[in-house]
Amino acid sequence: MPEHGVIDLDEHNHGPAESDATTTGRRVVNKAQLRLVAAFIVGFLLGGFSVNELRDLHEQRERAASVALVVIPGAARTDGLVTKDVAELDGSVEVTNYGPLPVTIRAVQGQTSGVLIQGTGQPQPLRPGNTRWLDVKLRLTCALEVRDEPLSMRLSVETADRQIREVHYPVALPASGWHFQALRLCFEAGLDR
Repeated sequence: MPEHGVIDLDEHNHGPAESDATTTGRRVVNKAQLRLVAAFIVGFLLGGFSVNELRDLHEQRERAASVALVVIPGAARTDGLVTKDVAELDGSVEVTNYGPLPVTIRAVQGQTSGVLIQGTGQPQPLRPGNTRWLDVKLRLTCALEVRDEPLSMRLSVETADRQIREVHYPVALPASGWHFQALRLCFEAGLDR
């Protein structure tokens, strides 16, 4: 008869033979699961960090490329001349930088039928919140009927990221000192409408 409930203390293996293999297998699976979870967490953290860094870099690039300028016609000098029905005079434009970073204004031009405004100076740096007066030359055909629509001034600007950008800003030519002075020159030359 087999004896029940007797334990032999000399035996080292008290459980079934497959219990050690099952426990070891569970430990291996648990370690693999922990490694997988740890890798997922590390990947998640690194991915979040990378996305955040990329977003910051993108925002910095957008900020460096942003340009916000306002252009206002300045005074026109009283001297000038009329040749071949075209009044030519010197004047200025007021440019204010409302953007977040400094820019360099490389060129200024406005053109429509019978009107040409061209910058005459060297490139000018312009810090945020500052205003600079730029020299321009105005050519206006005397017989021209200047319309009330604004003249689009085009500025070539170097941004903080060293890229050249074109900015357009509408200027009211009929209400400007340029227009009045050009009409005065045409009138004096007998070429007014």
